[in-house]
Amino acid sequence: MRSALIISAALAANAMLVPPTPGPVRTSGPGSRASRVGINPVVDSTTASKYGRAELIDYNPVADPAAVVIDSSGKARFTVLTDRLIRMESIFGGQGPFEDRATLMAMNRKLPVPSFTHSESGGVLTIATSKVSISYTVGSPFTPSSLSAKSLDSNSAFSTWAYGQAFPGNLLGTIRGQDGQSATPLNCTVNAGVNDNGEFNHCEWGIVSRDGWVTYNDSLNVALDANDWWSANSSSSSGCGMRFPGYDAVNPSNSPTYPEGTTSPTVDACCALCSADSSCAGGFVYDPQNGVSPNCWPLSSLSGKKLANTSDTYRILSEKPNPSSTTDVIDIYGFFHGHDYMGALADFTQVSGKTIMVPRYTTGIWNSRWYDYSSQDNVKLVDDYASRRIPLDVFVIDMVRGVIDP
Repeated sequence: MRSALIISAALAANAMLVPPTPGPVRTSGPGSRASRVGINPVVDSTTASKYGRAELIDYNPVADPAAVVIDSSGKARFTVLTDRLIRMESIFGGQGPFEDRATLMAMNRKLPVPSFTHSESGGVLTIATSKVSISYTVGSPFTPSSLSAKSLDSNSAFSTWAYGQAFPGNLLGTIRGQDGQSATPLNCTVNAGVNDNGEFNHCEWGIVSRDGWVTYNDSLNVALDANDWWSANSSSSSGCGMRFPGYDAVNPSNSPTYPEGTTSPTVDACCALCSADSSCAGGFVYDPQNGVSPNCWPLSSLSGKKLANTSDTYRILSEKPNPSSTTDVIDIYGFFHGHDYMGALADFTQVSGKTIMVPRYTTGIWNSRWYDYSSQDNVKLVDDYASRRIPLDVFVIDMVRGVIDP
């Protein structure tokens, strides 16, 4: 039987545990209002139901209306979060609505509105802050030719960007783990299919790049409900999600309805097949080359995306949003900060939430080993620390012996 028991040093030293003080815990947040943790947590039901409070701080995922621009077709929405951070959403090919709930990444979108202008002329929507200008072809799906940005700051290392553009200068982010692996790059295109203890690596790109810009894709992320939990998407789009030309699926499983794939005249027709197939939970792969049959593969599952092989360079992958994901077909955040990396991280923190400080004891000495300990083993290990006068701040017991009664 596996468990994840954490025993503090106070318990290890047979210190008496002090029961928590009844009543809500006061925080250092706005007005020292009551926390939602503790014996009797207090929840502001109006705020919770309206916004979905994802943290103890009063975050608000709904942006100030003055920061929001919707194109005249109603298919694209832009939110000017800061003068260099722009949220870009599309419901083209889906049912919407635009997503206002918090996600695992974006908890706070109600920021002070920066100065900006916007106008539509000749079928093009233009949004300009003091630092960057966004151009979008009204009523179009997001493509490199329909959505772009350019710098208005001559001192910035950022110059131009187009939707879907690669960022080879990305300074990289995080990875799930490296158990049993040799040196593993943090390039998500390379390591997405690496098996780590039976799971595939969860890789994230960095927020800063030598290219001068980064786009964060929040399209398939999980939305949170009023209780800060993964939200069922009652208005889930019937679309197939973001499309990735030149990409293939990692470890795909075909839909049982189309075990060998099928033939579709267009990528939209392939999407329609997937949307109408309840077993098509992963998305689809489509190959638009003339004469290829089958050329449409509705998928029941996949482990991510990878660059298509040379012989499959025409392939188009579309990952289908899961039931908890956002209602946007595309939801991306453009960080146009040039080489001002600290500025990019500061803007990211405003939207994603402040970094929570860990309890002081967690910065001390930990003992953790995945091993089949008995109770005598645990007592001896603690005694060994005590006999050597080594402080033990956290004792993690990762496995315990025992019998599970039916």
